[in-house]
Amino acid sequence: MLAHRSAATAESQPAAEYVDERLLGEPKSHTQKGRMGRTPPWLTWLAVIVFCYTVSLQEQLFALLTSVRCYPETVLAGANATCTITTFFLAAEADLSITQLGAAGPVALLGAQPHRYDVSFSTATAGGAGVRVQHALVSSWSLIEVLPAPAAGKVQVSCEPLRVRPGQEVRCTVVPRDRFGNEADVEKPADAPGSFFSVTRTGGAGELTVHDTYVAFAAGAEPGRAGVAVTLGGVRVEASVEVEKPS
Repeated sequence: MLAHRSAATAESQPAAEYVDERLLGEPKSHTQKGRMGRTPPWLTWLAVIVFCYTVSLQEQLFALLTSVRCYPETVLAGANATCTITTFFLAAEADLSITQLGAAGPVALLGAQPHRYDVSFSTATAGGAGVRVQHALVSSWSLIEVLPAPAAGKVQVSCEPLRVRPGQEVRCTVVPRDRFGNEADVEKPADAPGSFFSVTRTGGAGELTVHDTYVAFAAGAEPGRAGVAVTLGGVRVEASVEVEKPS
């Protein structure tokens, strides 16, 4: 009986467990290991934002190296000008635009190479003309000077006041213009006759007096019309005022 009880007691006691010391520092399960190695979502988004910001900042820095030069520096109205635009060789050029400045006509593309563009524009109005290059947040530009073309048979004449008394002074402005309407200088060709550019009086106008910006005359004693006639390159233009009857 005693022996039977001893055997039963021995069977009821758990056997001693053996644990490998090499496994003591490892995770207890695969689930726990997966949770410990997972990246938080906010950290992923932060990495994306930092990457985008870095790329954008880099492009802004590259844009600072974009340059534009238009030439020749001076042209006459009616001539074309050319502009060369260059960008940094690592620039993406994702946000690059070209627009005209001042009196420049529409911009036309002449040729394109890696990080280089050649464009041209026409001119008509005197003044400054050029192009503006917008690259990312950086803006650069280049301007040339457009001079009036020589006046060729086009002149504007106006006299005032429009109604005068006999003997009253009349002032007439004479403005030569080029074919685009710009105020221009008269350049007499070498083989042109002496009458290429001339100013004469008409009607009851008295003797002409030439000043820097106008010509003047005294209205005659007789009522009617009095004025001047301007001839430029064979084209004659007249302007006159009304002379009232003496009171």
